Amino acid sequence: MYIEIPGESSGFFLFNLQQIRTVKAFLVLSVISLFLCSCTARHKQTKNDSTSYHLSYAKNFSIDSCAYGIVARIGEQGGKSWGYLLSGRKPQNMPADLIWIKVPVQGFLTLSGTDVGMLAKLKQENRISGVGNSKTIYSPAVKKNLKEGKIRDFNTWEQIPFEQLVRTSVNVITYSNFGKDYPHSRELEKAGIICLPILDWKEEHPLGKAEWIKLYGYLTGCSELAETYFSQLNRAYNKLKNEAKQYRSHPTVFCGNQTGEFWFCPSGESYEAKLIADAGGNYVYKKTKGTGSLSLTPEKVLMTNKKTQLWLNPGIESKEALVKNHPKSIYFGAFKKDSVFCYSASMNKYWENAAVAPDKVLSDLILIFHRKNEKLHFYSKLK
Repeated sequence: MYIEIPGESSGFFLFNLQQIRTVKAFLVLSVISLFLCSCTARHKQTKNDSTSYHLSYAKNFSIDSCAYGIVARIGEQGGKSWGYLLSGRKPQNMPADLIWIKVPVQGFLTLSGTDVGMLAKLKQENRISGVGNSKTIYSPAVKKNLKEGKIRDFNTWEQIPFEQLVRTSVNVITYSNFGKDYPHSRELEKAGIICLPILDWKEEHPLGKAEWIKLYGYLTGCSELAETYFSQLNRAYNKLKNEAKQYRSHPTVFCGNQTGEFWFCPSGESYEAKLIADAGGNYVYKKTKGTGSLSLTPEKVLMTNKKTQLWLNPGIESKEALVKNHPKSIYFGAFKKDSVFCYSASMNKYWENAAVAPDKVLSDLILIFHRKNEKLHFYSKLK
């Protein structure tokens, strides 16, 4: 049986039914093939694409997603950086520029109080397998685990011997990188222990330091909790900052103390200076550059601050001890007016929690600068 189909030149083409069925099948298969190729191409494109997660304040790390998991990059823009792939399994085609961290991390060795504070805020204290020095711990949960032998206290500020580390249940060492890698980091990596530098101390904004909790969130499988916490913290901090603007007075403030031959105090672009400004204080060294510490002679600090109204963070919790260590303290105007405040009475509490709760620090400073005689969270007046 043949069917006549109109043609352009000869008028009609003759096709039998079998030929028509063959052509139809070919067309259907071609369409399916094109569809599958299109889907495969889109899938490959999705696999290669990465999504950057927005960070509001932090400048010394980034979070991105890729086909294999989460990519965390730590380091300053234009400077040295470290890249890590956070995933449950190590991919076969591991990117050459990344170090794999199996998540959620089961065992942390925390060498900074800030690390403990971040993990505690996420209720992940049980993931801490070791601490550098138990004497600096504030967290009740971590203290309990130390007492029960669940956490190893390495009891040292120095380098921990390689042999001791590989015999522990530690998977990740978090440490403050001050310009150099953790000793034997490559050898430790081969043994399954990853050294993770934490650069929150380089952040210029208090909320930039606190935003590092997002990194801990991805390391522990608590990213949603970390995002929620930071969102609430951001609102609380900025609400306090706006409330501080209602006060017309701006008391003059200086910080720090003498160590050896020099007086160390925050630079004008540091997060401490930012806290003072947001609380409505007039920081004496606010126009200086840098995010670290200024090294000044005690004589110069004394000449500059004879009439400065408030003295913060002398590093000592009583006036008697302050005079004993630094006799010239009696010549500062703030000392004479009984306006010296410090967190020394709650040292461990401050160093463990201040970075992750800058709203509490800001609240303390607002009360010190403007309202006086109210209960403080971290600070207390030297007596």
